[in-house]
Amino acid sequence: MFTARFKLLNETEKWPAVVLGMQDVVAFFDTNAAQGGTIPNYASSYLVATKKFQYKGFNIDTSLGYGSDLGDIPAKEFRGLFGGVEITTPYLENTQLLIDYDANLYQPRGTKTIL
Repeated sequence: MFTARFKLLNETEKWPAVVLGMQDVVAFFDTNAAQGGTIPNYASSYLVATKKFQYKGFNIDTSLGYGSDLGDIPAKEFRGLFGGVEITTPYLENTQLLIDYDANLYQPRGTKTIL
């Protein structure tokens, strides 16, 4: 699977970074993919905005985007509104809280990296 991303805007103090992306780009160029030719299971396009904040020592990374079909190829997995928040605490080393939302499922989870 080949993925392409194009940064349209860099993040500034006031504005988020904006990225246009495509998943499984090879399926877009396959003439039979729209009819189910080469397993275009992950083919989709998306637009996402990301912004980083700091609050009392916490690093907060946010994202909000929308995924849709890739040309004539229907998106199967990556379709609709999605977003997420990742919070890194200065009090617990290598620990983040991740909260993701996609069109299919709400997925709260935490991570701890042990080296």
